[in-house]
Amino acid sequence: MSYSSYQSVDLPKIAASAPDMRTMTWLLASLALVVAPHIERLPIWFLGLFLAACALRIWQLKHQRRSIPGWIKLCLTLLALAGIWLEYGTLLSRQANTGLLCVMLALKVMETAKRRDVYLLISMAYFVAITQFLFNQSFYLTLYLLGVVVVITATLIVIEHQPIRQLSGRSNTQFISNRHLFQSALRMLLYGIPLMATLFLFFPRLESPMWGVPQKSLNAKTGISDEMEPGNILKLFIDDSPAFRVEFEGVIPPQSQRYWRGPTLWNFDGRKWTRQRTVGNPPSIDPEQITDPFRYSLTMEPTQNHWVFGLDRIVEVPDRTRMETDMTMYQRRPITSITTLNMISDPDIPLDLELGPMFREAALQLPDGFNPLTQALADQWRKETESPGLIVQRAINMFSTEGFEYSFTPPPIGRNSVDDFLFETKSGYCEYYSSAFTALMRAAGIPSRVVTGYQGGFYNEESEYLLVRQSDAHAWSEVWLEDRGWMRVDPTAAVAADRVNLGALDTFERSRGPFDYEWMRALRNRFDSLQRFWNQQVINFDKARQHSLLKPLGIEDMTHKQSVLALTLISSAILALALWRLIRQQERRDPDRIHQLYLAFQKRMKKLGVESSPAEGPIDFARRCKANCPQLTDQIDRVIDAYVQLRYAGHQHSAVERQLKDALRTLS
Repeated sequence: MSYSSYQSVDLPKIAASAPDMRTMTWLLASLALVVAPHIERLPIWFLGLFLAACALRIWQLKHQRRSIPGWIKLCLTLLALAGIWLEYGTLLSRQANTGLLCVMLALKVMETAKRRDVYLLISMAYFVAITQFLFNQSFYLTLYLLGVVVVITATLIVIEHQPIRQLSGRSNTQFISNRHLFQSALRMLLYGIPLMATLFLFFPRLESPMWGVPQKSLNAKTGISDEMEPGNILKLFIDDSPAFRVEFEGVIPPQSQRYWRGPTLWNFDGRKWTRQRTVGNPPSIDPEQITDPFRYSLTMEPTQNHWVFGLDRIVEVPDRTRMETDMTMYQRRPITSITTLNMISDPDIPLDLELGPMFREAALQLPDGFNPLTQALADQWRKETESPGLIVQRAINMFSTEGFEYSFTPPPIGRNSVDDFLFETKSGYCEYYSSAFTALMRAAGIPSRVVTGYQGGFYNEESEYLLVRQSDAHAWSEVWLEDRGWMRVDPTAAVAADRVNLGALDTFERSRGPFDYEWMRALRNRFDSLQRFWNQQVINFDKARQHSLLKPLGIEDMTHKQSVLALTLISSAILALALWRLIRQQERRDPDRIHQLYLAFQKRMKKLGVESSPAEGPIDFARRCKANCPQLTDQIDRVIDAYVQLRYAGHQHSAVERQLKDALRTLS
């Protein structure tokens, strides 16, 4: 395309023109990456709507078809609003609001008739990307969203260069390559990191998690609940998200002793175990009984629940935590942010050597009219066995010798769930065994209860911490024996020792999904240290830690005024440095080698009697040159065409620069 063609181009028309195919391709790719993390919480019809909108826009662009009529878009908008309302029952919740944003994003794709529509979609894409932090703040999601922001920024560069591409008359990839696009977008974002880090460290913050998101909006995993029936814990076995992480001071308990106690369940209705609020103070512990305790720091993930987990027996209750008589620990407010608690446990301390009448009655409660076979077996054992301890051992021997098996796909059980399990199916996992064992003990007159929590955990030797995942969920029993108090009995270990000695995942008889492989689990456990670092250094960077930032400078507790002052000074220094660098770059570029060649052209034309004006552009100057030197028209055209491509069209090819130099040599 000769430079003379630029004179006939209507620049305002190009600026208002529809996006071309390359712009639309980048835009749709950006939107797809933005909405992808939201898919799991959006209605199923949204995916169809989004794909249909993208396909329709591509078809319209290829076939030069007009956009769909306004009344159709209005109907689709109203239908989308109705769909969101039906899905969430409101338009005011965060799920409904983000869903509505995603739907509006899809509908807007159908009417991207002008470049300003693309700018609007890009702005919406940035905003929708940020909304993901309303649900999740993990390290890996942050990495993903940083990549998405790079793609969105690259899309912005593409649409900015569209008028110049149309002026140059060259193909999209000749004008600017995809590699150059990514490099430019990434460079722009890297320039903002110092200022972003300064704002993160010194911007005055309130008592809230990162991003200023309300605590109730975090993507919490409910985890262990205060009730148990067949199927509850199985839902957690397929969930590998972290439950908590533990750092020990000194000795680490072996795998078989890592029982992380949660809610204690007393009430049984024949199928379901539920918690009973116990009355009284926590069990008192004589300091002389503490022999070799475990000291550790436990960092819980958000659960939207109250329960706090710890090893038996808790010697020192953590701050902001309460303990009931049955050793259940909880906090008054739901745990909605990452919470770190310091604990001391000594599993060898006896618990409740004396059992009061109220607790004895609760620990022997059984529903009337349920499980007659279990009651008959318990009565027989009481007649044949001398002591409660021997009855406990007899039950354990029954599980280990009479054909019971550990399975995550047990046959269904009916109304008499314990009878069905003990005498018919003989197949199940920890819920089945702890429930049946506890009911059998109560039928035999031995006070007992169910304890739910977690068992095991992966020890990361490099970072020296223990990772307990939701899939480590477990249930076991406790029996009360004279002169020994409450004792932990895990009937599951009698059937599947690997569950306790190796971990829950080693007992699965089949893969839990298409990506559930042992090497992937190991890799995920190893890389969890990155998430832990992110939690400690970024997510948990709260007001208290911010106030201690200037301790090395002698400021023990930084006030808001000092924080604002530090923010202002550091930000000003960063902006001043950026301005200085920009000026230096501008000085290096002006005059640069391309401009030097143009100055050489002006100098040669001045010798021929044509002098340029400071306010005169190259095209106008070339027009006067050709009028005064018509014999040099071809040479002047080649010079100006190459110069315009290099200077204004962003062309960086060395061949064009050689073309400019060669054209200059032909001028006499």
